[in-house]
Amino acid sequence: IVVDDGSTDGTASVVVAMGAPVRLISQEKATAAKARNRGMLESTGDFIHLLDADDELLPSGIQQRVLALALRPDARLCYSHFEFTGRTDDSVGLGFEQVPFDDFRSATGDPMLAVCSRFPFQASTMLFPRWFREQVGFFEDDLIQAEDVRYWFRMARNGLRVVAIRKPMTRRY
Repeated sequence: IVVDDGSTDGTASVVVAMGAPVRLISQEKATAAKARNRGMLESTGDFIHLLDADDELLPSGIQQRVLALALRPDARLCYSHFEFTGRTDDSVGLGFEQVPFDDFRSATGDPMLAVCSRFPFQASTMLFPRWFREQVGFFEDDLIQAEDVRYWFRMARNGLRVVAIRKPMTRRY
């Protein structure tokens, strides 16, 4: 599912040209949270994986995450590190820091502590089961920024257990 959130760069025509099984959902420009919620609401699969327009899923990224969750049935979320192309514009802030897996703030340790520590993982690096999304709910769509951090807090309060893939499975641009 591709949610075109009011883009003006020809996204819709590119997605339509891809054909099935890729599905386009167009909406007026809103917040990232509204676009994510719309995609999650329209999805029918067993897992949710978010991917923003400036991200690329690396080969076998989904399969590796699903396998990791299967091997750790107590986990509610699987994430990985990401490759970063090193943009130099001012939009790249501290949110792109990767917390090392062996750091005490890592989401593989105490998820609540990790959420308190500068974005323990990026939205585009994680996969979680639909049933957990149904338990946690949707992103707060009135937030213009940090909607993901608030969502991670809600996940942590709902018994978040995390398994990590210790290599990049997503590329950030």
